Amino acid sequence: FPELHIRPQNISANLPSNIVHIKNGSCIQFVIVGTPKLLPPSSLAVTAYYAINGTAAAVLDATDYDNTIFRMNLNSGNYILIAVATWLPGSEDVTGYVIYKFVVNIK
Repeated sequence: FPELHIRPQNISANLPSNIVHIKNGSCIQFVIVGTPKLLPPSSLAVTAYYAINGTAAAVLDATDYDNTIFRMNLNSGNYILIAVATWLPGSEDVTGYVIYKFVVNIK
C-alpha cells in the first residue's frame, strides 16, 4: 500500500443505494466476480461498520465450512459491509486486491 501513495484520509467511495435485508444469524456468501477458479483469492475479509456513524462494528468470521461464507451475528440495524479479497505474490504472477461495498439491514 505505501507504494500506491494514497493517503487514507483521502480515500472515499459512494455506497450502493440498495439495501440488502438479512435475518440475524443467517449465512451470506461472497463470490468475487471474475475470479478464475484456479486462482481464488489468498484471503477474503469482511468488516461491518455502523451505517449511522461509520465506526467499526465487527470483523465477520468465516464459517468452518467455507471461507467465503460468513455468519451475520450482528444486532438489528443498518451496517456497511466492506469485503476485501487479496491475492498475495506466489507461484503465479498475480497480486492485488479488490474491495466490494454493501449496505445491509439486519433484522
